[in-house]
Amino acid sequence: MHFRSLLAILGLWAAASPSVRADFDLAEELYREKNFTAAATEFRRLAELGEGHSQFNLGVMYYKGEGVAKDLALAFAWLSLAAEQDAMNSAKVRDKIFAKLDTGEQARGRQQAEAIRTQYGQDALAKRLLPELREDPEYWASAKAVKKHPPGYPREAAMKGVEGVVALKFHVGADGSVRDAAVEYAIPKTGFNKAALMALRRWRFEAKPSSSEKLWQRVVIDFRMASDATSIVKPEAMNQILQAAEAGSPRAQMIYSQALMLHEVAAKAKNKNPTYWLSLAAQGGDAEAQYSMGSNLIAGAGCRSDQNKGAAWLQLSAQGGNAEAQYELAQLILNDPGHKHDREKARHWLTLAAEANHALAQRRLAWELATDPEPARRDGHRALALAQAAAGSATKATGRPVAKALESEPEVWETLAAAQAELGQFHKAVELQREAIDEARFRSWDVVAMKQRLIAYQEGKPWRDPQLAAR
Repeated sequence: MHFRSLLAILGLWAAASPSVRADFDLAEELYREKNFTAAATEFRRLAELGEGHSQFNLGVMYYKGEGVAKDLALAFAWLSLAAEQDAMNSAKVRDKIFAKLDTGEQARGRQQAEAIRTQYGQDALAKRLLPELREDPEYWASAKAVKKHPPGYPREAAMKGVEGVVALKFHVGADGSVRDAAVEYAIPKTGFNKAALMALRRWRFEAKPSSSEKLWQRVVIDFRMASDATSIVKPEAMNQILQAAEAGSPRAQMIYSQALMLHEVAAKAKNKNPTYWLSLAAQGGDAEAQYSMGSNLIAGAGCRSDQNKGAAWLQLSAQGGNAEAQYELAQLILNDPGHKHDREKARHWLTLAAEANHALAQRRLAWELATDPEPARRDGHRALALAQAAAGSATKATGRPVAKALESEPEVWETLAAAQAELGQFHKAVELQREAIDEARFRSWDVVAMKQRLIAYQEGKPWRDPQLAAR
């Protein structure tokens, strides 16, 4: 069965567009099209991340002089690194090439191999990028819930006897409320997302220090017709996905990792840690996997927490055009006291994510443009346009009209109010802020700070965020 057909069977939802492909697939396509220079560039990028098949291909291209200057010593060096991972038949090809070198070139080949191993070998990558995996039975562990609201079973799904599972991420506010809830993965990809989001938004968690608000929390919500139900995905489909993942497909590795996160496991799987498969997919150049790998390293999900490694993967993913990573990287920079002088860098990533219609990035950028204490960093008209775009994104996510969508997003109301106040439209700002407070009260949020902003608008004063001034 073709891999794309397997994805359709799984029906996995993911933030990335279906048009986004792993760099390894792109590199192979470029090679087949005889665009050797571009293919060599892609293979090198992946080889430097430790992807064994790319190391092999790059070595062969140096041997043939395709897209790079022919260099048998460098071919030997890259094939030596690939052989350490038993990629392809690297050791056999490496030894044949080595036998063709004279004594001087053999010495240069060994030197090149050692230099490349020092920089891109598994030991070097383990220090710089790769996760330190651990057994984690509570992979999806999050802040402790003190109140849970059971989800309603969607009527259409119940009538058809369809079951589902949804993985969500969210922030916990200082008052224990759920903020920024979003679907990460779901099986099937539609049908249960709205019900899961509506339920999660009514959960309450233990109040934490303000620093905890910066960390994503995750939960899985099941929709089962019977309490003893097991797997949703057919075992044969899961096993075929596993086979593709084991064969080295970055997209299959990413999809299989998502399935594991949703408690769907192939019976023949040797490694059931989602982060293990994420790491392979990330090394294969999948920008979505690189984002998830960075997020997992920061959160310590399935691996030891490592902020530096996490940031490195987020950077790679952001450079690959992943809007989630661009937003997270901006947040990471803004929330790190050591990066207080990098506000423009954070603004750059936030802008790219907002331009890609990332709703949280649009809202965050709109808030900064409306409330930054520095006049040069404010733009009320742009803030209003972005806030309206964020409201539109919320509408698409919920499938409801704007007014109804905003009822579930008090912070969007607040951002719209701040933008109107920056433009001097205080009557509109007051109306919007009152709507935000009403909805926040319904959800039992702490509204003290929201009331302070309302008073400012009633007095004809735009809001200036003191937290932005501190940066």
